[in-house]
Amino acid sequence: MDRNFFHARSVTLLAGVLAFVVLNTGCGVLQFAMYVVNGTDVKAEYNDLKGKKVAVICHTGSRFHPNSEIASRALALEIGRLLRQHISKIEVVRQQEIDKWIDEHGPEKLEQIQLIGQDLSVDRVIDIDFDGYEVEVHSTLLQGQADLRISVYDIENDESGEGMLVWEKELLNSEFPSNPVPSSEHEKEDFERLFIKVLAARVGQLFYPHDGYATFGEDATVFSAGK
Repeated sequence: MDRNFFHARSVTLLAGVLAFVVLNTGCGVLQFAMYVVNGTDVKAEYNDLKGKKVAVICHTGSRFHPNSEIASRALALEIGRLLRQHISKIEVVRQQEIDKWIDEHGPEKLEQIQLIGQDLSVDRVIDIDFDGYEVEVHSTLLQGQADLRISVYDIENDESGEGMLVWEKELLNSEFPSNPVPSSEHEKEDFERLFIKVLAARVGQLFYPHDGYATFGEDATVFSAGK
């Protein structure tokens, strides 16, 4: 007998077994079967970055940590890396080019999205307002906290001259981990780098499909990264 016959018979038997189990044990097995077949990917909330040239701009709000510039630049860098990794044919402007633009025009010009977009010749600008950043809740406790406001501007099709806002999202009261950890068990600098990576992943996943259960494992990373 040929291979197709055995394949068809196997599929039929598997379907029969699943149907029998579901009828006898309820919908839990059906949910598990759907997980096996479809996975747990969550769709991107904004999915128009494929094939686009994109600038990731991260700037600080009024309430901010002394390391604001370092943290905001690190966040923009990591988000850019994730976008390159997960979105095909995207071109993300190098952070050095954005730094040069800020040096030439001043950080106060970051609000002029259309000017940035035109000067850098991009199709989209991802603008991130990074506020309320902290990594210490007490002299002996570490917990990352931040408010993020993410906006996407379409420069490619904009006729207003001010930058066309096409999508926005707030990630307020972002915390990591869910409960503070003793600073005696973690180097502050290492914890801060880990927090930036977590924030970057949360932002990046807004733009590409991702495992919907991935965030459940976030807290475990801080314990594995201890001293």
